[in-house]
Amino acid sequence: MKKVLLLNKNRKNLEILSDFLKKHNFESYLAHDYETLKGFIEKGDFEVALIDISGFDTRIWDYTKALQDKGIPFVLISTATKGKDDTQLVGRGAGAILAKPLSPKRLLEVINALIV
Repeated sequence: MKKVLLLNKNRKNLEILSDFLKKHNFESYLAHDYETLKGFIEKGDFEVALIDISGFDTRIWDYTKALQDKGIPFVLISTATKGKDDTQLVGRGAGAILAKPLSPKRLLEVINALIV
């Protein structure tokens, strides 16, 4: 089973996303804060990370850098952005940027494309 790390401040959204991914044969590790996220990154027992940056401060970029250093692809999830914001997010090394609300079909396409 493919393993995905999920980060979201909203625990209910984590559960909903995890349930959706489980139906598509993914095992999810759920993080809602930096401490939990750090532990999962240190273990590195997943193929891709879905990082919802909403509600997190600039320290989030230290964690995306840690993912890059481990060679783990990640997807940034954010509220709809325009122009300059997208460019800044791409510069953080994301394999993809998805705007909320998420398209389930697009989410699965992106995850599968990033898992080698």
